[in-house]
Amino acid sequence: MVLDGDCLYIGNNYSIIGTGYLKMTHKHDILRVDGTFSTDAVQSHDGLLTNGRMELWGHFNQEGHQFSFRTAENFVIAFMGDKHYVSFAEESMQDLPMLTRATVIIYEVIYLEEKTAY
Repeated sequence: MVLDGDCLYIGNNYSIIGTGYLKMTHKHDILRVDGTFSTDAVQSHDGLLTNGRMELWGHFNQEGHQFSFRTAENFVIAFMGDKHYVSFAEESMQDLPMLTRATVIIYEVIYLEEKTAY
């Protein structure tokens, strides 16, 4: 999915699987996900999430390639609402390292000790 300066509203869950990818490189890119965002991509997102804003109202789940959600530069992810469950494929990634080069707005995040079905 390439936003190319557009806004996309998803009223439920959004998943990236297999060879799928999300590209947000324009400052006006906005992706709002009202449900769970999950990525199980087999390729890196290095250089694909550099600008724009993701508003996440549900949970965050990263699996697949180690950098299947790698952000940089001016990318913003805003965890909206009350509580968010965040899980990663590898325990070593639970400090949100792929988000450290982005602006992260977090209200309350709860890291899952074990994978839990939503």
